[in-house]
Amino acid sequence: MVPTPVFRDRRGDDRQAIYSGFCALVRCVPEWSEDVLLERLLRGCSSRYPDYLKEHDSIYVCSDSSWVHLIDDLSYTTDGLIELRSRLDELGKRFDVFYGSLGDWDRSYDFTVHRSGKIVRREDVDDPRSDTGRSGPGYVGLYVHESIGDLLRPEQALMQAVEEGRVEDPDQDRLLAIASYLGVDLNHRTLSVRTLPLVSLL
Repeated sequence: MVPTPVFRDRRGDDRQAIYSGFCALVRCVPEWSEDVLLERLLRGCSSRYPDYLKEHDSIYVCSDSSWVHLIDDLSYTTDGLIELRSRLDELGKRFDVFYGSLGDWDRSYDFTVHRSGKIVRREDVDDPRSDTGRSGPGYVGLYVHESIGDLLRPEQALMQAVEEGRVEDPDQDRLLAIASYLGVDLNHRTLSVRTLPLVSLL
């Protein structure tokens, strides 16, 4: 599996160097602590791949002044929890919530933004690559499973940058740009990041 940098500035600034294929951000500080959020979101969740769930599988947790950050390990262990996304959507009725993932070797991605108690933006895009790769015969391109809401300002800016040739592969930049637009502090070198065993939280 190729590490996918969700939280990373690809322009040379490694202050955001936490690598993950899935993240969830909840704007619940100071009402809820990290531990309260973990309890509400994860307790009782079951894995889609229970035979692969190991004691050393981890989740990374930190907070800025407003948001609790939940960051998956490189095996997508947290994203593999069956109930997690529905619980995040339910939590979005109370708090602003942003979560999203990137494919580990293809260009698939998804993200959801809850603001003011409702989903304002959601996109789920698949990359059904053939065995011959992205440019080989049989490749049909990206497929949009779902798209809700108008493009956010950072999405519009990213599309323009792609059209102008300033960005070649926008997938990783997309989640960073949306998180920054929502006011998330992505400087994880200055935040206190905890590494927790996922199985102890379920």
